[in-house]
Amino acid sequence: MNYAHILLIAALSVPLLSGCSTLETLLGSANTDYGQSDCMATPGPQPSIDHLLAALSSPSLDSGCMSQKTTANTTGYTREVPDKNTSKPTQQPPSYRVANTDQKQLTVQPAPKQSALLETATNDLSAKNISGTKQPTLSDAVSRALMISPEVKAAMNELDGAMTDIDVVRGGYFPKLQVATGPDTGQKGNLGYDILLSQMLYDWGRVDSRVSVAKATSRQKVEQLLIARSEVALDLVEVYYDFQDAQARLEAVEKYQKRLKNLAELVKDRVAAGYVDTTELTRLRQDQAYADEQLATEKGRLLTAMANYRILVESAPQKLKLPTLPPVMQLLTDPKLIDKVILRSPHYRQAQEDLAIADANVDRADAGLLPELRLEGNSLRREIGGKLTTDSTVGLRLLMTIDGPSTFKLPNAERQRRLAAKSNVETVRRDLIRKLNTWQESEVALKSRVSALNSRIGQLNTTLTTYQEQFSLGFRGVNDLLYAEKETFESSRQKINTQSEYQRIAYRAAAQVGLISHLLKGQFEDVLKR
Repeated sequence: MNYAHILLIAALSVPLLSGCSTLETLLGSANTDYGQSDCMATPGPQPSIDHLLAALSSPSLDSGCMSQKTTANTTGYTREVPDKNTSKPTQQPPSYRVANTDQKQLTVQPAPKQSALLETATNDLSAKNISGTKQPTLSDAVSRALMISPEVKAAMNELDGAMTDIDVVRGGYFPKLQVATGPDTGQKGNLGYDILLSQMLYDWGRVDSRVSVAKATSRQKVEQLLIARSEVALDLVEVYYDFQDAQARLEAVEKYQKRLKNLAELVKDRVAAGYVDTTELTRLRQDQAYADEQLATEKGRLLTAMANYRILVESAPQKLKLPTLPPVMQLLTDPKLIDKVILRSPHYRQAQEDLAIADANVDRADAGLLPELRLEGNSLRREIGGKLTTDSTVGLRLLMTIDGPSTFKLPNAERQRRLAAKSNVETVRRDLIRKLNTWQESEVALKSRVSALNSRIGQLNTTLTTYQEQFSLGFRGVNDLLYAEKETFESSRQKINTQSEYQRIAYRAAAQVGLISHLLKGQFEDVLKR
């Protein structure tokens, strides 16, 4: 136990003046394994430093001795139903939403005299990578997904192989040694050999072109790695938005069910009093069945999103802090920046490397039509006239391999491939511009749609309030209320989906140009304007 640990335990051991403070709550939660409960300080073994640190980072400080929050009735229906089982705790249904922990509740407020001690101890213990109260970000989750992604690992291995190929091809600059040995044809079966040592002096660029192909291939693998990272990052962003949207839609369905339940109590009272027949109740139960169906659907979507998140990150989903999005589409489609955006795209640079490979192949095909100048030294031992004879020669050689008429057709074929690669570069450029323009138009349309949905929901809420008042006075039937409730519910779900689609466009466009990591880290504008 070091000095910082002693300071922390001493600070936590000082009794507080009154009440059940947050610090006592921490000690109570830290000592649950030692026989303590609630916030009462009962004798027991001294908690270890690990338990105290776990208590400092505990996300459940809003329970225990803290005052419980009350939820207001916002359904609009004022009928009050007394709880007949107030003395018995009611079992809550399982929650399908991640709680949004209040960061202010996680802050320990020490006494004035203890602040220096706690600050010293906390600064010393921060080097242990203890999880604090800082909310994780979407960028953190993406970093984790990239670290364990098999697609990224495969792309890195391919890049390593391409880098090794460069060294292999560069072997053409060095001397070559060929050795052949075996029994000669004599009666005694004496051993003969043939050793050839050669050095390329000039080959009209054959080796240079092969090295250029290997280098361009390695650069292409780099771009492929960037594409793989962008795709994995975008995949996680999409999955997290699916998870977040499913939570929001599930909450909307639960609110819709609650309003229908309260309305059903009023309808039952009207039926019991003889004001209406059971037709209204039957009609309401139809909408309740529809709400139950939607609840099951949204639960399934939420579970699917959670499963996909676990696969990508290998941990349970949690509430993440999203980055502040700059005007991504406005920047990407700016006429002054569009050329720079295209040149930064890994898809475009990959197409450019294809063109570089095609150029190098043309040079290699042209060099194949000319002889190669080599310096060769040959030493052999063979049987001549029944005697083993050793002979050695050194000289310049011209070497050229001709594979029939195909040797002279190869340069034309490579030039045709170069034209195709050049056209492909322009195709990729046009495709990028088309996608960016399409996303920009979609963003404008989605923004207008969100504004229209907000206006519609506001009008529906006003209409619903009026219908509720008229229904209470007997001037309106339940069908009008059910219609207004369903329209409000459907509009709320449309707003959730539309807002999500609007926000996803920025990530998709950034991933297309290889800047999604900078967008997640808040460096998008700085990198783009360099």
